Amino acid sequence: MRNDDSPSARAGVWDRVLASAAATVALWAVLVSVLAGEVLPFAVGLGVLYGVLAAATLLWPGRVVYWVAIVVSIATLAGGVQFVVSDLGHPESALGFVPALLPELARLTVIVAAVGALRRWDASLARRVVLVPVGVFVVLALVSVGLSVAQDDDLAQSGDLLVESKDILWMPDMLTAEAGQVGVFIENKDPVRHTFVIEQLDVEVELPTSASRRVEFLAPAGTYEITCTVLGHENMTGTLVISG
Repeated sequence: MRNDDSPSARAGVWDRVLASAAATVALWAVLVSVLAGEVLPFAVGLGVLYGVLAAATLLWPGRVVYWVAIVVSIATLAGGVQFVVSDLGHPESALGFVPALLPELARLTVIVAAVGALRRWDASLARRVVLVPVGVFVVLALVSVGLSVAQDDDLAQSGDLLVESKDILWMPDMLTAEAGQVGVFIENKDPVRHTFVIEQLDVEVELPTSASRRVEFLAPAGTYEITCTVLGHENMTGTLVISG
C-alpha cells in the first residue's frame, strides 16, 4: 500500500474523521427520537444539520465546510450547555447520561477534525482523535451503567402518599394529607431524571431514571406546589393540599 503523505492526502484523512463524527450526531438524533417514541425538534434539527455537514464534507471538502463545521459545533455546544450540564452532572441516571455524552464527544471530534483539515495535521494523529473520544465514551458509559445498577430503590411505607412520574407528568397531580408528618413515595417511570420539589417545605428529592425514592417531612396546613427543577420540565407541576 503506497504511503501518500501529501497535503491533500492528509486533508482526506481528516475529512473522513469529520464526516464520521458528524454522521454519529445524525445517527444519535434518530436513535433518541425512536427511544423517546416521539419527534424531538431539537434532536431532529441537530440530526439534519449534521447529516448535511457529513455529506458536504465528503462531497465538497474545503475551507468553507471546515469553518462551517467549527462554527456550527461551537454554537450548538454553547446553546445546549445548560441541558448538558444537567444530564452529565448525574451519571447515576444512565438513560440520561449516556445519550447526552455521545453527541458532545462527537461534536468536539468534529471541531478537532476540522482544525486538523485546515492545518493539514499529520494523518497519524487522526487515529488518536478518534480513539480518545471513543475510549472516554466507553469508560464513562460503563461507569454510569454501573452506578445506575448499583442503586437501591426506596420502599414505600404504610400511609405514604403515592405518586409517579410518567410522560414528564406527575400522576396524580393532586395529593392530599392531614397536617403533621407526611410521607411520599415517588416512582420515576420515565427514561429521564427528575426532581420532586416542594420549595415552601424545603423538600427536594433527586429521582434517577427508573428509580423509586421516599421522602418524609413535616407539613402544616396549606396548599403547596410540587415541581420538577430539571431544565425543560417546567410544565411538570402538581399540588399538595394539607388540611388542618
